[in-house]
Amino acid sequence: MKVRKGTYVIATSDGKQSYDGSYIKHYPFIIHREEDKTGTHQWNISHLATGYSVRKNLTLKRCKDMARRLKGYTLFHVPTVETFAKQLSLFRDRQPDQHKKMMKIIDPDGE
Repeated sequence: MKVRKGTYVIATSDGKQSYDGSYIKHYPFIIHREEDKTGTHQWNISHLATGYSVRKNLTLKRCKDMARRLKGYTLFHVPTVETFAKQLSLFRDRQPDQHKKMMKIIDPDGE
């Protein structure tokens, strides 16, 4: 995963928004940091298709690890917020142990 500098796009509820900064596309995620953010804990990981913010204010290393570990969860391989919300609900209800495991990757301290 190589960090690129330039303009990246994040989907939002208002449509797609462009930002300048640093980013890594690691399908189905984008790891990003806006240009004016320079601290080591300023990285964010978002879902590429929907813009869903997975976590904010992490180290680059933590974001890369999270992207690698979450990539295998098929619920992230959906095109819309509505589909994601539905799949997340089904996943939580039908596979509670796997859901807990996924949430532990996202928030290991249970914050």
